[in-house]
Amino acid sequence: MLTINEYGTSKKTVGIVGGIPIMKAEKLLPLCESASEKLVQDLNKRIGKIVKKAAKKL
Repeated sequence: MLTINEYGTSKKTVGIVGGIPIMKAEKLLPLCESASEKLVQDLNKRIGKIVKKAAKKL
């Protein structure tokens, strides 16, 4: 089993109180999409290295 923990950040920022964003969902969705795109691009670059490392451990 392989677990990859990653996080991504958006191009824009938003105010957060207690871990909850202060804005409407319509404005928050593009931020989530932006962060997801960056995360997938980064992961595509590094997945080969991660797989090789995991294969050595098995």
